[in-house]
Amino acid sequence: MTDEAAVPGTDKAELKDAGWAAAEATADPDPIPTPDQDATPDVHSAQRSAKAFLAAGPASRSGLIAQLEFEGYPVRDATWAVDQLDIDWEEEATRSATGYLQTMPFSRDGLVDQLLSEGFTQEQAEHGVTEAGL
Repeated sequence: MTDEAAVPGTDKAELKDAGWAAAEATADPDPIPTPDQDATPDVHSAQRSAKAFLAAGPASRSGLIAQLEFEGYPVRDATWAVDQLDIDWEEEATRSATGYLQTMPFSRDGLVDQLLSEGFTQEQAEHGVTEAGL
């Protein structure tokens, strides 16, 4: 049998230190803030931008986050900003479906597929299409 301390890299203290170093190396250096943390000015700016975008037209959660990313916000700030807003995603799907039906004809399945392609969930898309009258 070999003595653990005699084999390099097997000392228990070294292994513990190596484990912590590995965990620190893989930890997200900039985690998404939680609601009880102070949001950065960028997050507040992202929220204002999200509200303005929604005032101009409907969007899915993922579509809104993607829009904020396109505007230059980091994904963590965009995600946190959107998730702190009180948005009824089913209502957004209804607004989107209604807008489509005002400009062109769609079958129910076609409109559901369109909303899915915009990032709405199956449930949100079906709700929106039903509320829009299909």
